[in-house]
Amino acid sequence: LDKLQKSTGLDLRVFEDAITFKIALMVVRYMKYMETLEY
Repeated sequence: LDKLQKSTGLDLRVFEDAITFKIALMVVRYMKYMETLEY
């Protein structure tokens, strides 16, 4: 968690930061998914 906090500036032990990180992960996964659909 400390490495992640240093690289992202988010402390996952704080609820709001954890939610922000989760949403960011979902966006990244969605973007990768959309790339696979575009030929």
